Amino acid sequence: GLSLPARSDAPQGKTNALLSAITRAGGRSQVPSTLVVITDFDGVLESDAFTKTLQVVRAHGHRIEFVLADGRQLDAPSNDANELAVRSLFARGEERRLRHAHRLLRRHGVMATIASPERI
Repeated sequence: GLSLPARSDAPQGKTNALLSAITRAGGRSQVPSTLVVITDFDGVLESDAFTKTLQVVRAHGHRIEFVLADGRQLDAPSNDANELAVRSLFARGEERRLRHAHRLLRRHGVMATIASPERI
């Protein structure tokens, strides 16, 4: 596994770090393998570099899969109306993030699995 430090330097920071890790993990190897990327995908942007990295990895015979963290249900029960409203807002943001990730990855023929409490 390759751990990535938090990147807040620029909007492309997280995308570039993720692509760099994918390249390090298999972009140069000619021995086919499966790369599993575990990420929240938050802030990852589609770019020419994103497309090229996935193409290179797949051209080398690698299979790439993404496991996306699902934060929609990671909370304790509550009866507080304000807390429930905030949780609902957060859940909608999480839903948008997961839809974005699935659309982007599907466009590139990459499989994505959602890791939720029920699936652990």
